[in-house]
Amino acid sequence: MLNATTEAYAGSLFVRALLENKTDIEDAKKLHPDDVDSILDKLMLSEIDKYRILLYILLKGSASIPELSKALDLPEFIVSKNIILLQNERWIELRDIDNMIYGVKLFLTHDEQNLSMDLISPWSIRSVYDPINIIVENDLCCMCGACKAICPVGAIEIKDNGPIIDESKCIHCGLCNFHCPRTFLPLNLLKEYTTGEKYNLYSDLNSQPFGPYRILKSAQTQDTKIKEVCQDGGMVTTFLKYLFDKKSIDGAVVVKRAKNSWNTMPVIVKNFEALLETAGTKYAVAPTFDALNTAQELGIKKLAFVGTPCQIQAMRKYQVFSNIYNKIWGSIEYVIGIFCMETFAYNNVVKISEEICKTPINNVSKMDINKGKFYVYNLDKEPVEVPIKEVTSLARTACHYCVDLTNELSDISCGSIGSGPGWSTVVVRTEKGEKLYTEALQENYFQVKEIPSDKPFGIPLIEKLAKGKRTRNFKSISKIIDKAPLYYYNSLKNIIKVEEK
Repeated sequence: MLNATTEAYAGSLFVRALLENKTDIEDAKKLHPDDVDSILDKLMLSEIDKYRILLYILLKGSASIPELSKALDLPEFIVSKNIILLQNERWIELRDIDNMIYGVKLFLTHDEQNLSMDLISPWSIRSVYDPINIIVENDLCCMCGACKAICPVGAIEIKDNGPIIDESKCIHCGLCNFHCPRTFLPLNLLKEYTTGEKYNLYSDLNSQPFGPYRILKSAQTQDTKIKEVCQDGGMVTTFLKYLFDKKSIDGAVVVKRAKNSWNTMPVIVKNFEALLETAGTKYAVAPTFDALNTAQELGIKKLAFVGTPCQIQAMRKYQVFSNIYNKIWGSIEYVIGIFCMETFAYNNVVKISEEICKTPINNVSKMDINKGKFYVYNLDKEPVEVPIKEVTSLARTACHYCVDLTNELSDISCGSIGSGPGWSTVVVRTEKGEKLYTEALQENYFQVKEIPSDKPFGIPLIEKLAKGKRTRNFKSISKIIDKAPLYYYNSLKNIIKVEEK
């Protein structure tokens, strides 16, 4: 423990950067000095666990997760989490995928006469957690906004194509990289955190075509106000209304249309009236995490977070690997996901509407993707439809590396696939989500019906499209995986190998 504490204090990029730049952090006025100390404490404790595991493997030469858990008296989940980090930082390597045995990488230095272990990764920790420019430059950025939300000095702004870093402010703490869902993404570990079920870090994802679930139904809101503005069954808005009514949350992170536009902006709403203004699907991407920067000034203590799969991946990654901003952001009580095939930059939303569907963007009342087609509705609710393949090329490049259609890491996810017009498919995935669903149903907030399991438009369609996106985008990842430095592709490498078998 003493050795691990010493290594963590001296070797942790995060701890060192925050300590050395504490004055700059305080001058930025994003964090209160007490918050900085709290963040440092959390990071230090996490880093000590990581170095204890590294030093044990160094002592033994190799070890399995159960062995590490028993020897160090740490839960297997904590061991697995730190194993992922040590692999990402290139301290250790997986030597036996079947038995999950890890060994330290032996980096030797020569001092004329003696060979000795050098406790410096072949890449410095700084280069592993460099600011996220490389994510943007390789068209991997999913525009979730997590990097901006987590930056302690306000050095990041989100522009049309992704984050822009102000180098004069950046303290190179690595937190933007650490929290980005496109650097390392251990999907099965995040799934274990979400559901409480045990998953092998490298197990085949196709055993659950659209992720684990407890309840799968078609549902429709009973609220007349929601029906007037909702996209399908209005279920995301309905669940949030229930949470507001029961005072289970103080606010909800959602996306709304900008005034007189189909462009989008992330906001925190604090009541049902404001929530109604955000109802409906918007296909222009929005940096949802950016809204969290206002949580503290709004006095938010309990939040619901609504997002697309990549945004929920970022949220779960934050919850698993740091959870350092709990006081600043408020407590994330509920995570509600939206089905997503792909998103578009706003200029391409305009192009789809005006050039492909011949409908002026200011005359659009609704957009939808259903049954293999993209629909644009005018102000008279009349649709213009085109095959989805005609607009796919306009989707953001980053979307072609996402392997989640139905938001598998959420408490509850909702979408139109598998349900008829005016209804939403609701997938309840966690104990917390099941409690919310059951109580709201009992109080008549919505009605439900079964999703056909023997019809091509029901559950088989959800499975087909979820598998299709996963398979198609795994192939996209495979094409670039060997070119990757240390990032997102590599964290899925072993899963891809299992898939190929």
